[in-house]
Amino acid sequence: MIVRGAFTTLAIIVFVPLSVFAQVSQDVELVVNPGSIETTLGRTERIEVRATNTSSEKVGPFAVHVDITDPASESSVDPEDWTPTLTQEVEGLEPGESNTLIWNVQPISNGAYSLYAVALVAGSVEVAVSNAVTVRVESARTLNPEGILPVAVALPLVVGALLALNLRRSAALRRNRNARLTK
Repeated sequence: MIVRGAFTTLAIIVFVPLSVFAQVSQDVELVVNPGSIETTLGRTERIEVRATNTSSEKVGPFAVHVDITDPASESSVDPEDWTPTLTQEVEGLEPGESNTLIWNVQPISNGAYSLYAVALVAGSVEVAVSNAVTVRVESARTLNPEGILPVAVALPLVVGALLALNLRRSAALRRNRNARLTK
C-alpha cells in the first residue's frame, strides 16, 4: 500500500508537469521568413522572425530563440556556430501588435537543415513554436575564395621585384667600392 501510494504521488509530481510543458502558446504566434533558404557555405543569410500577440491582453516580456537541427541526423548542429545571438528579448506586445526580430546566420557545413524559433512567455509554461524553414547548404568551390587570387599572385611578384632591386643595388655598391679601392 505504501509503495502504491508513493508511485501515485510520483506520477502526479512527474507526469502532470510534463504534460503541462507540452502545451503550445495560444498568445504568441511566430513566423520565420523566408520560408526556405538555398545558400552556399560561407554566405550569410538574413532570417526574420515575426512575433505577434494573438491574445486580447498584453503579453510579455518573453524570449525568442532560434534553433537549427539536422532532421536526417547526418551531422551534429551547434547553432552557436551559425549565429552568435541565439536568443533575443521582447519587452512585451499589446493585443494584435507584432515585432520582427532579425538574425544573421552563416551555415558552416553543407546539407539540409531545419531552422525554427520558439518563444517562452515569462510566467507561463506554454511555448510558442514557429514554422520550420528548410535550409539547403551547398559547398562553394571557387578559384578565388574571398578575393585571395590577386594577393596570391601579386605578393610573390612584389617580393621578387624588391629582391631584384636589392641585388642590383648591392652589385652597384660593390662596383663603386672596388673602383675606389683600385684608385
